[in-house]
Amino acid sequence: MKLLVRWIVLLLAAVGGAMVVTLVVIMSKESSQHSAQPETASQAPPPPVKVVTMTPYYSIVDGYEYGYKPALSDVDLQQGQGTKALVMIKYLGARDGRLQLAIETGRSLRQVMDCARPCDIVRVRVFSSGRMLRKEFLPMEPNTIMQLAFADASKGLLKPYQLADGKYLVVGEDNRQAFVEEAPGMRW
Repeated sequence: MKLLVRWIVLLLAAVGGAMVVTLVVIMSKESSQHSAQPETASQAPPPPVKVVTMTPYYSIVDGYEYGYKPALSDVDLQQGQGTKALVMIKYLGARDGRLQLAIETGRSLRQVMDCARPCDIVRVRVFSSGRMLRKEFLPMEPNTIMQLAFADASKGLLKPYQLADGKYLVVGEDNRQAFVEEAPGMRW
């Protein structure tokens, strides 16, 4: 009788400033019969090791911000623009089954995107000084920065944003009024 043994090992390594998650699957077969015969060179070689690497879509990590490279439009190319600034995104974690990402523009303006799996529709809310200015729903389009960032978040490749004092950002709704605030020691 043969017994199939599977080992799954997750290895995390920092490579060039980007986190790479490597999944190693080792398959081996062992005999359940006990034999007093010593092992010989004629036994089968060990099974092959399958290595699967999950490479993130972000280009750079700066603290808790992940930089995604925007595509150049035809207008950008016609104007001779060779590159654009990276779009820096913070992963806020998962709340009520929804993944949350944030883009900050300025000190008090924040755009928060969230979706529930399978993330076909994304809710986008714009906040100023912690209060919601507007809300809209967008279809998830393939190969957009939004789609790539949510893909990284759903694979566990992003760390939830944490403020210097150990607080986390909370994005929620209270009596149909959305808000952003800091919560001490809150874990997602």
